[in-house]
Amino acid sequence: MNKRRVAIIATHPIQYQIPWFQALSKSDDFRFKVFFAFVPDAMEQGVGFGVKFNWDIPMFDGYDWEVLPNLRKRPSLNGFMGSVLSSTGKIFRNYPSVSTKRLSFTRNGQVRYELKTPWRNGTR
Repeated sequence: MNKRRVAIIATHPIQYQIPWFQALSKSDDFRFKVFFAFVPDAMEQGVGFGVKFNWDIPMFDGYDWEVLPNLRKRPSLNGFMGSVLSSTGKIFRNYPSVSTKRLSFTRNGQVRYELKTPWRNGTR
């Protein structure tokens, strides 16, 4: 039996998400994998907290995960564009979205997902 694939794309591992990832990975109904934009070191992890630190729980045990290639030379948690991923197309081909009718790729290979209802400013 082919199991449905479920993928989550996350900026970085976050301690309160790990138990959720571990629980999802135990499902017999689907295959589950997390794709991270990057894994910060203690200094990068401390952005916004004012102190460097490492999490005190195992962050990668009990679920399938992968770090995606990042186009940023120095990815960061300091801003919306702290990471730019180049291989999300691979994920969407291997882990089909719920509505593939609205999913497409631009000429330069970026993923385009059309919103069901356009935003007020006209963004589709």
